[in-house]
Amino acid sequence: MLWIRDWYNEMDYDWRRGRVIVHGHTPVSDEVIRSMVADWTHIPAIDIDNGCFISFQEGMGHLCSFELTFRKLFFQKNMWLVENGLNY
Repeated sequence: MLWIRDWYNEMDYDWRRGRVIVHGHTPVSDEVIRSMVADWTHIPAIDIDNGCFISFQEGMGHLCSFELTFRKLFFQKNMWLVENGLNY
């Protein structure tokens, strides 16, 4: 496990051996996540952090998961925010 930021340009492509890196900890919009999944040949990494706690920003506020075999994304709203009327 690595703890780094802005590492895409420093990726060791030989070490990766064709594998795709799925990661989080840097919230991005659902549009960015979908674009990463659509074309991971450019940067073989997918950030699936959609900022589950960020309900006030367009394209954010979901728990995101990625099914590797079929390359399918799933987005689930933060139900606590919805149930407490905080989903903007």
